[in-house]
Amino acid sequence: MAMEVEILTNNYQIPQEFAQRLLQFTKNDLEAAIKILESTEESVGIVKGKFLSSKKLFNGAFLFAYNFELREISYFLVLVSTDSSLSRINIEQNWKNFYTDLSHYAESNFVNMEISREIEMTLLSPENLKYIMSFFININNIDQVNLRRFLLSEIAKVLMDSALAIKTAVETTDIFSLQNFLKQNPLGTKLDKKTAKNICVLINLAVEPVLAPIGGIEIGNLEIGDEILVKLKDEREIAQFILNYVNSETLKTGAIFGSLFSKELDEVTGNYGVKLEFGPGIFGSFVIGNKVRVQARKKTGYTSASISNNYTSPQISKTKDEKIKPFPDEVQFEYSPFQDEKNKGFFEKGFFQTFLAILLILMFILIALLFFI
Repeated sequence: MAMEVEILTNNYQIPQEFAQRLLQFTKNDLEAAIKILESTEESVGIVKGKFLSSKKLFNGAFLFAYNFELREISYFLVLVSTDSSLSRINIEQNWKNFYTDLSHYAESNFVNMEISREIEMTLLSPENLKYIMSFFININNIDQVNLRRFLLSEIAKVLMDSALAIKTAVETTDIFSLQNFLKQNPLGTKLDKKTAKNICVLINLAVEPVLAPIGGIEIGNLEIGDEILVKLKDEREIAQFILNYVNSETLKTGAIFGSLFSKELDEVTGNYGVKLEFGPGIFGSFVIGNKVRVQARKKTGYTSASISNNYTSPQISKTKDEKIKPFPDEVQFEYSPFQDEKNKGFFEKGFFQTFLAILLILMFILIALLFFI
């Protein structure tokens, strides 16, 4: 497997440990691992921008990245210069080329590193970070209008100049492209709060938890690593492809188990945001009420809510073009009484019936004795 690991690490610039895990998941199938890697979703929003201060003749540019999966700013760079050409930098170009242009300005003597650092630290304060991240609604929806207004307001406070003009442009990329580029280019601030966990999100599957009002477990009572049963709602070809490598024990239940990776309680709505892991870099997420019970099993084995005998087995696809039949929406239960009351003997139906029968027999015996006397 050493050669396959080397191929993945060299061609896709992924960590060696992650490459080993991915190959273990695909049962050493290199082509399958490559297909999963090449299906990696773009989950990072890149914001490029520039601003002009009319009073003090300061020109500035910035570049920062927001990781939608981790919901955090992972990189930030601000440069302020008296060089007027910085105001003409092209923010519509590819973010890597934009970074290269900024690095050239950083090497010049016209960059005011003190003010650059002050603006950067102001924008990266805990309170301001919350505002900035609130404008990143989803990968296809970044509120640039309000983002520009906020950045303009904060930069103006540092420069003490309200007559600022600002422009922004956005694009998206995948986490591997960003991380590998920044490894080779140290300029800027890298915020590695959660990324220290080496979280690599390749694919997010659309899933729905299997509810279990009776015998299930509330999300709040589950621990990281416990497994939750979910129905796959993802119609993409790559989602069906991944099912070929999911543990067969979980597939025969008609759904798949995912390991609880994280859960976050929204104090406003009272709902949990749940993220499950199905394999290296393969995740799924859903939102659920904190009192809703789901089919789950603990790390040590099946819980009382085990579904191994309650769900019909799907028809497992043996070809890539066939899809696994959907999970059954309803489960029928049959009640079998311990003993049919109609088939019981007269003496088996209770104390009163037995007493009455004995009394009748004694009366017959008494009448017979009186008759003979």
